[in-house]
Amino acid sequence: DKTLKEGKDALVKALEAESKNLLRQRKISEAEKCTVFVSKHKTGRADWKNIPSAAVKRKYDLLVKKIGYLLKNGERKIGYKQKAVDNFIKRGQKPVLVAFDKEIDKAVKANDLKAAKVIETKKNEFKELIASHASLSLEVKLAKTGIVFRLIPAGSFTMGSPAAEAGRADDEGPQHKVTLTKAYYMGKYEITQGQWYAVMGTIPWKGKTYVKEGYDYAAAYISWDGAQEFCKKLSKQLGQTVTLPTEAQWEYACRAGTTTKYHFGTSDTNLGRYAWYTKNTYDIGEKYAHRVGQKLPNAFGLYDMHGNVWEWCSDWHKDSYPTAAQADPIGPATGSYRVSRGGCWRDSAGTVRSANRYKVTPSRTGYYLGFRVCLSPSPR
Repeated sequence: DKTLKEGKDALVKALEAESKNLLRQRKISEAEKCTVFVSKHKTGRADWKNIPSAAVKRKYDLLVKKIGYLLKNGERKIGYKQKAVDNFIKRGQKPVLVAFDKEIDKAVKANDLKAAKVIETKKNEFKELIASHASLSLEVKLAKTGIVFRLIPAGSFTMGSPAAEAGRADDEGPQHKVTLTKAYYMGKYEITQGQWYAVMGTIPWKGKTYVKEGYDYAAAYISWDGAQEFCKKLSKQLGQTVTLPTEAQWEYACRAGTTTKYHFGTSDTNLGRYAWYTKNTYDIGEKYAHRVGQKLPNAFGLYDMHGNVWEWCSDWHKDSYPTAAQADPIGPATGSYRVSRGGCWRDSAGTVRSANRYKVTPSRTGYYLGFRVCLSPSPR
Protein backbone atom coordinates (compact mmCIF):
# COMPACT_ATOMS: atom_id res chain seq x y z
CA ASP A 1 0.00 0.00 0.00
CA LYS A 2 2.80 2.40 0.91
CA THR A 3 4.74 1.65 -2.29
CA LEU A 4 1.63 2.10 -4.42
CA LYS A 5 0.74 5.42 -2.79
CA GLU A 6 4.26 6.82 -3.09
CA GLY A 7 4.54 5.59 -6.67
CA LYS A 8 1.24 7.14 -7.71
CA ASP A 9 2.15 10.44 -6.03
CA ALA A 10 5.41 10.53 -8.02
CA LEU A 11 3.57 9.74 -11.26
CA VAL A 12 1.03 12.49 -10.60
CA LYS A 13 3.88 14.99 -10.23
CA ALA A 14 5.23 13.75 -13.57
CA LEU A 15 1.79 14.31 -15.13
CA GLU A 16 1.63 17.82 -13.70
CA ALA A 17 5.01 18.59 -15.24
CA GLU A 18 3.94 17.07 -18.57
CA SER A 19 0.74 19.13 -18.55
CA LYS A 20 2.77 22.34 -18.21
CA ASN A 21 5.11 21.21 -20.99
CA LEU A 22 2.19 20.37 -23.31
CA LEU A 23 0.63 23.73 -22.62
CA ARG A 24 3.85 25.49 -23.62
CA GLN A 25 3.69 23.50 -26.88
CA ARG A 26 0.10 24.74 -27.41
CA LYS A 27 -1.24 21.15 -27.10
CA ILE A 28 -4.15 22.38 -25.03
CA SER A 29 -6.50 19.36 -25.18
CA GLU A 30 -3.71 16.92 -24.22
CA ALA A 31 -2.61 19.19 -21.38
CA GLU A 32 -6.21 19.34 -20.16
CA LYS A 33 -6.46 15.53 -20.08
CA CYS A 34 -3.43 15.42 -17.78
CA THR A 35 -4.86 18.15 -15.52
CA VAL A 36 -8.25 16.39 -15.27
CA PHE A 37 -6.54 13.11 -14.35
CA VAL A 38 -4.52 14.84 -11.60
CA SER A 39 -7.69 16.41 -10.18
CA LYS A 40 -9.47 13.04 -10.18
CA HIS A 41 -6.51 11.43 -8.41
CA LYS A 42 -6.69 14.01 -5.61
CA THR A 43 -10.35 13.06 -4.98
CA GLY A 44 -9.70 9.32 -5.30
CA ARG A 45 -11.56 8.93 -8.63
CA ALA A 46 -8.70 8.52 -11.11
CA ASP A 47 -8.79 5.50 -13.46
CA TRP A 48 -5.18 4.32 -13.49
CA LYS A 49 -5.87 1.98 -16.41
CA ASN A 50 -6.40 5.01 -18.63
CA ILE A 51 -3.45 7.32 -17.95
CA PRO A 52 -3.37 10.20 -20.52
CA SER A 53 0.38 9.86 -21.14
CA ALA A 54 2.28 6.98 -22.75
CA ALA A 55 5.47 7.74 -20.79
CA VAL A 56 3.67 7.84 -17.43
CA LYS A 57 1.68 4.71 -18.39
CA ARG A 58 4.97 2.80 -18.91
CA LYS A 59 6.18 3.94 -15.48
CA TYR A 60 2.87 2.89 -13.92
CA ASP A 61 3.14 -0.60 -15.47
CA LEU A 62 6.61 -0.94 -13.95
CA LEU A 63 5.20 0.13 -10.56
CA VAL A 64 2.47 -2.53 -10.78
CA LYS A 65 5.09 -5.17 -11.61
CA LYS A 66 7.16 -4.08 -8.62
CA ILE A 67 4.16 -4.36 -6.29
CA GLY A 68 3.36 -7.79 -7.71
CA TYR A 69 6.88 -8.88 -6.84
CA LEU A 70 6.59 -7.44 -3.31
CA LEU A 71 3.30 -9.25 -2.71
CA LYS A 72 4.70 -12.54 -3.99
CA ASN A 73 7.81 -12.15 -1.84
CA GLY A 74 5.61 -11.26 1.16
CA GLU A 75 3.52 -14.42 0.72
CA ARG A 76 6.73 -16.44 0.59
CA LYS A 77 7.88 -14.85 3.87
CA ILE A 78 4.55 -15.69 5.52
CA GLY A 79 5.04 -19.27 4.37
CA TYR A 80 8.52 -19.36 5.89
CA LYS A 81 7.16 -17.94 9.14
CA GLN A 82 4.44 -20.61 9.29
CA LYS A 83 7.06 -23.35 8.79
CA ALA A 84 9.21 -21.84 11.53
CA VAL A 85 6.24 -21.83 13.93
CA ASP A 86 5.38 -25.44 13.03
CA ASN A 87 8.99 -26.52 13.64
CA PHE A 88 9.07 -24.65 16.95
CA ILE A 89 5.87 -26.41 18.03
CA LYS A 90 7.31 -29.82 17.16
CA ARG A 91 10.60 -29.14 18.97
CA GLY A 92 9.06 -27.32 21.91
CA GLN A 93 6.56 -29.99 22.88
CA LYS A 94 9.19 -32.67 23.58
CA PRO A 95 10.54 -31.33 26.91
CA VAL A 96 6.98 -30.67 28.09
CA LEU A 97 5.94 -34.27 27.31
CA VAL A 98 9.08 -35.55 29.09
CA ALA A 99 8.12 -33.47 32.17
CA PHE A 100 4.60 -34.97 32.10
CA ASP A 101 6.06 -38.50 31.93
CA LYS A 102 8.33 -37.80 34.94
CA GLU A 103 5.33 -36.62 36.96
CA ILE A 104 3.39 -39.74 35.96
CA ASP A 105 6.36 -41.94 37.02
CA LYS A 106 6.44 -40.19 40.42
CA ALA A 107 2.73 -40.84 40.93
CA VAL A 108 3.09 -44.50 39.90
CA LYS A 109 6.02 -45.04 42.31
CA ALA A 110 3.90 -43.53 45.08
CA ASN A 111 1.03 -45.89 44.13
CA ASP A 112 -1.14 -42.80 43.51
CA LEU A 113 -3.29 -44.03 40.64
CA LYS A 114 -5.65 -41.04 40.86
CA ALA A 115 -2.83 -38.50 40.46
CA ALA A 116 -1.30 -40.52 37.59
CA LYS A 117 -4.61 -40.50 35.70
CA VAL A 118 -5.05 -36.74 36.20
CA ILE A 119 -1.54 -36.03 34.88
CA GLU A 120 -2.01 -38.39 31.93
CA THR A 121 -5.25 -36.59 31.03
CA LYS A 122 -3.43 -33.24 31.11
CA LYS A 123 -0.67 -34.67 28.93
CA ASN A 124 -3.22 -35.81 26.32
CA GLU A 125 -4.96 -32.42 26.43
CA PHE A 126 -1.60 -30.73 25.81
CA LYS A 127 -0.92 -32.99 22.80
CA GLU A 128 -4.35 -32.20 21.35
CA LEU A 129 -3.74 -28.47 21.84
CA ILE A 130 -0.39 -28.65 20.01
CA ALA A 131 -1.95 -30.68 17.19
CA SER A 132 -4.75 -28.17 16.75
CA HIS A 133 -2.33 -25.20 16.63
CA ALA A 134 -0.04 -26.98 14.16
CA SER A 135 -2.92 -27.40 11.70
CA LEU A 136 -3.88 -23.71 11.67
CA SER A 137 -2.54 -20.93 9.46
CA LEU A 138 -1.08 -17.85 11.15
CA GLU A 139 -3.16 -15.61 8.90
CA VAL A 140 -6.35 -16.04 6.88
CA LYS A 141 -7.68 -13.62 4.25
CA LEU A 142 -11.25 -13.71 2.94
CA ALA A 143 -11.35 -13.46 -0.84
CA LYS A 144 -14.49 -11.37 -1.42
CA THR A 145 -14.23 -8.86 1.42
CA GLY A 146 -10.46 -8.76 1.98
CA ILE A 147 -10.96 -9.20 5.75
CA VAL A 148 -7.73 -10.55 7.28
CA PHE A 149 -7.64 -12.65 10.45
CA ARG A 150 -4.71 -13.43 12.74
CA LEU A 151 -4.43 -16.62 14.78
CA ILE A 152 -4.66 -15.96 18.53
CA PRO A 153 -3.33 -18.95 20.52
CA ALA A 154 -5.10 -20.45 23.50
CA GLY A 155 -3.75 -19.29 26.86
CA SER A 156 -4.32 -17.57 30.20
CA PHE A 157 -4.02 -13.97 31.34
CA THR A 158 -5.00 -11.62 34.16
CA MET A 159 -8.09 -9.68 33.09
CA GLY A 160 -8.76 -6.18 34.38
CA SER A 161 -6.43 -3.51 35.74
CA PRO A 162 -4.59 -3.16 39.04
CA ALA A 163 -6.05 -0.68 41.53
CA ALA A 164 -3.03 1.60 41.15
CA GLU A 165 -3.27 2.00 37.36
CA ALA A 166 -3.74 5.65 36.37
CA GLY A 167 -7.16 6.32 34.86
CA ARG A 168 -8.64 3.08 36.18
CA ALA A 169 -12.44 2.84 36.56
CA ASP A 170 -14.24 0.67 39.13
CA ASP A 171 -15.65 -1.69 36.48
CA GLU A 172 -12.10 -2.79 35.54
CA GLY A 173 -11.84 -4.95 38.65
CA PRO A 174 -11.35 -7.09 40.46
CA GLN A 175 -8.47 -8.55 38.49
CA HIS A 176 -8.98 -12.25 37.90
CA LYS A 177 -7.41 -15.11 35.94
CA VAL A 178 -9.06 -16.00 32.63
CA THR A 179 -8.18 -19.02 30.49
CA LEU A 180 -9.14 -19.22 26.83
CA THR A 181 -9.01 -22.94 26.08
CA LYS A 182 -9.13 -22.76 22.28
CA ALA A 183 -7.26 -20.81 19.63
CA TYR A 184 -9.33 -18.37 17.58
CA TYR A 185 -8.94 -15.96 14.69
CA MET A 186 -9.38 -12.25 15.27
CA GLY A 187 -9.57 -9.45 12.72
CA LYS A 188 -6.13 -8.04 11.98
CA TYR A 189 -7.83 -4.68 11.44
CA GLU A 190 -11.10 -3.02 12.36
CA ILE A 191 -13.86 -3.55 9.79
CA THR A 192 -13.51 -0.90 7.11
CA GLN A 193 -16.14 1.09 5.24
CA GLY A 194 -15.46 -0.95 2.10
CA GLN A 195 -15.81 -4.27 3.91
CA TRP A 196 -19.04 -3.16 5.59
CA TYR A 197 -20.52 -2.14 2.24
CA ALA A 198 -19.39 -5.40 0.59
CA VAL A 199 -21.35 -7.43 3.15
CA MET A 200 -24.26 -5.15 4.06
CA GLY A 201 -24.71 -2.90 1.02
CA THR A 202 -25.49 0.11 3.24
CA ILE A 203 -23.62 3.30 4.24
CA PRO A 204 -24.60 4.15 7.86
CA TRP A 205 -22.00 6.96 8.05
CA LYS A 206 -23.23 8.76 4.91
CA GLY A 207 -23.88 12.44 5.58
CA LYS A 208 -22.80 12.14 9.23
CA THR A 209 -20.39 14.44 11.06
CA TYR A 210 -16.77 13.52 11.93
CA VAL A 211 -16.39 11.08 9.02
CA LYS A 212 -13.89 10.79 6.18
CA GLU A 213 -15.05 8.36 3.52
CA GLY A 214 -12.81 5.78 1.88
CA TYR A 215 -12.58 2.00 1.46
CA ASP A 216 -9.80 1.52 4.05
CA TYR A 217 -11.20 3.90 6.70
CA ALA A 218 -12.64 2.25 9.81
CA ALA A 219 -16.42 1.91 9.56
CA ALA A 220 -18.18 4.11 12.14
CA TYR A 221 -21.76 4.81 13.17
CA ILE A 222 -22.18 1.05 13.67
CA SER A 223 -24.52 -0.16 16.42
CA TRP A 224 -24.07 -3.44 18.29
CA ASP A 225 -27.23 -4.68 16.55
CA GLY A 226 -25.76 -3.69 13.18
CA ALA A 227 -22.46 -5.46 13.95
CA GLN A 228 -24.38 -8.61 14.88
CA GLU A 229 -26.27 -8.50 11.58
CA PHE A 230 -22.94 -8.13 9.75
CA CYS A 231 -21.65 -11.26 11.52
CA LYS A 232 -24.78 -13.25 10.60
CA LYS A 233 -24.59 -12.30 6.92
CA LEU A 234 -20.87 -12.98 6.65
CA SER A 235 -21.25 -16.32 8.47
CA LYS A 236 -23.90 -17.36 5.96
CA GLN A 237 -21.68 -16.37 3.02
CA LEU A 238 -18.67 -18.28 4.39
CA GLY A 239 -20.33 -21.30 5.93
CA GLN A 240 -18.20 -20.56 9.02
CA THR A 241 -19.06 -18.83 12.26
CA VAL A 242 -18.15 -15.13 12.40
CA THR A 243 -18.80 -13.36 15.71
CA LEU A 244 -17.97 -10.31 17.74
CA PRO A 245 -15.18 -11.14 20.21
CA THR A 246 -16.12 -11.82 23.79
CA GLU A 247 -14.73 -9.20 26.14
CA ALA A 248 -12.17 -11.74 27.41
CA GLN A 249 -11.09 -12.58 23.85
CA TRP A 250 -10.72 -8.87 23.08
CA GLU A 251 -8.56 -8.03 26.12
CA TYR A 252 -6.42 -11.17 25.77
CA ALA A 253 -5.79 -10.35 22.10
CA CYS A 254 -5.08 -6.69 22.89
CA ARG A 255 -2.62 -7.42 25.68
CA ALA A 256 -0.80 -10.08 23.61
CA GLY A 257 1.05 -11.39 26.65
CA THR A 258 1.58 -8.03 28.39
CA THR A 259 0.31 -6.88 31.78
CA THR A 260 0.94 -3.18 31.26
CA LYS A 261 -1.32 -0.17 30.65
CA TYR A 262 -0.92 -0.53 26.88
CA HIS A 263 0.17 -3.52 24.82
CA PHE A 264 3.55 -1.83 24.26
CA GLY A 265 4.24 -0.65 27.85
CA THR A 266 3.09 1.74 30.57
CA SER A 267 4.22 5.15 29.31
CA ASP A 268 2.04 6.97 26.78
CA THR A 269 5.11 8.73 25.28
CA ASN A 270 5.03 6.44 22.24
CA LEU A 271 1.24 6.03 22.07
CA GLY A 272 1.05 7.96 18.80
CA ARG A 273 3.13 5.25 17.11
CA TYR A 274 0.46 2.66 17.93
CA ALA A 275 -2.84 4.55 18.12
CA TRP A 276 -5.06 7.23 16.65
CA TYR A 277 -6.13 9.30 19.65
CA THR A 278 -6.87 12.94 20.43
CA LYS A 279 -3.29 14.24 20.19
CA ASN A 280 -2.73 13.05 16.60
CA THR A 281 -6.31 13.48 15.34
CA TYR A 282 -8.69 15.95 16.99
CA ASP A 283 -6.00 18.30 18.23
CA ILE A 284 -4.61 18.76 14.70
CA GLY A 285 -7.96 19.02 12.94
CA GLU A 286 -8.23 15.40 11.67
CA LYS A 287 -11.62 14.81 13.26
CA TYR A 288 -12.52 11.34 11.97
CA ALA A 289 -11.69 7.63 12.24
CA HIS A 290 -8.59 6.98 10.16
CA ARG A 291 -7.44 4.34 7.70
CA VAL A 292 -6.79 1.04 9.43
CA GLY A 293 -3.31 -0.48 9.73
CA GLN A 294 -1.31 2.76 9.57
CA LYS A 295 0.15 2.44 13.07
CA LEU A 296 2.34 -0.27 14.63
CA PRO A 297 0.73 -3.63 15.55
CA ASN A 298 0.88 -5.51 18.85
CA ALA A 299 2.75 -8.78 19.40
CA PHE A 300 -0.14 -10.81 17.90
CA GLY A 301 0.00 -8.73 14.72
CA LEU A 302 -3.23 -6.80 15.42
CA TYR A 303 -3.54 -3.12 14.47
CA ASP A 304 -5.47 -0.26 16.11
CA MET A 305 -6.34 -2.11 19.32
CA HIS A 306 -5.82 1.26 21.02
CA GLY A 307 -7.88 4.14 19.60
CA ASN A 308 -9.44 4.86 16.18
CA VAL A 309 -12.93 3.45 16.96
CA TRP A 310 -14.45 1.81 20.02
CA GLU A 311 -14.91 -1.89 19.23
CA TRP A 312 -18.05 -3.78 20.16
CA CYS A 313 -17.78 -7.01 22.18
CA SER A 314 -20.51 -9.64 22.44
CA ASP A 315 -20.90 -9.36 26.26
CA TRP A 316 -23.46 -7.55 28.35
CA HIS A 317 -21.80 -5.04 30.65
CA LYS A 318 -21.66 -5.52 34.42
CA ASP A 319 -20.22 -3.00 36.89
CA SER A 320 -17.64 -5.47 38.22
CA TYR A 321 -15.93 -8.72 37.29
CA PRO A 322 -16.26 -12.01 39.19
CA THR A 323 -13.43 -12.70 41.65
CA ALA A 324 -12.97 -16.39 40.77
CA ALA A 325 -10.85 -17.67 37.89
CA GLN A 326 -12.82 -18.31 34.70
CA ALA A 327 -12.51 -20.37 31.54
CA ASP A 328 -13.93 -19.05 28.25
CA PRO A 329 -16.25 -16.48 29.91
CA ILE A 330 -19.07 -14.96 27.84
CA GLY A 331 -20.23 -12.32 30.32
CA PRO A 332 -23.55 -11.87 32.13
CA ALA A 333 -26.69 -13.58 30.78
CA THR A 334 -28.65 -10.31 30.66
CA GLY A 335 -28.12 -6.59 30.87
CA SER A 336 -29.03 -3.15 29.54
CA TYR A 337 -25.70 -2.20 27.95
CA ARG A 338 -23.17 -3.96 25.74
CA VAL A 339 -19.41 -3.59 26.15
CA SER A 340 -17.11 -1.77 23.75
CA ARG A 341 -13.32 -1.64 24.04
CA GLY A 342 -10.19 0.20 22.94
CA GLY A 343 -11.24 3.85 22.87
CA CYS A 344 -11.52 6.07 19.79
CA TRP A 345 -9.67 8.77 17.87
CA ARG A 346 -11.16 11.55 20.00
CA ASP A 347 -10.20 9.99 23.34
CA SER A 348 -7.34 10.79 25.69
CA ALA A 349 -4.38 8.49 26.40
CA GLY A 350 -6.02 7.23 29.60
CA THR A 351 -9.17 6.17 27.78
CA VAL A 352 -7.51 3.93 25.19
CA ARG A 353 -5.87 1.64 27.78
CA SER A 354 -6.01 -2.17 27.39
CA ALA A 355 -8.34 -2.65 30.37
CA ASN A 356 -10.72 0.27 29.84
CA ARG A 357 -14.41 -0.56 29.27
CA TYR A 358 -17.30 1.44 27.88
CA LYS A 359 -20.96 0.49 28.34
CA VAL A 360 -23.24 1.40 25.45
CA THR A 361 -26.89 0.82 24.52
CA PRO A 362 -26.93 -1.86 21.75
CA SER A 363 -28.91 0.31 19.32
CA ARG A 364 -26.64 3.34 19.69
CA THR A 365 -24.50 4.61 16.82
CA GLY A 366 -21.87 7.34 16.66
CA TYR A 367 -18.65 8.53 15.02
CA TYR A 368 -16.76 6.64 17.71
CA LEU A 369 -18.39 3.19 17.36
CA GLY A 370 -17.00 0.44 15.11
CA PHE A 371 -15.91 -3.19 15.50
CA ARG A 372 -13.71 -6.08 14.44
CA VAL A 373 -14.74 -9.71 14.16
CA CYS A 374 -13.60 -13.21 15.11
CA LEU A 375 -13.67 -16.36 12.98
CA SER A 376 -13.96 -19.96 14.11
CA PRO A 377 -10.76 -21.83 13.18
CA SER A 378 -10.60 -24.53 10.52
CA PRO A 379 -7.44 -26.45 9.51
CA ARG A 380 -5.46 -25.08 6.58
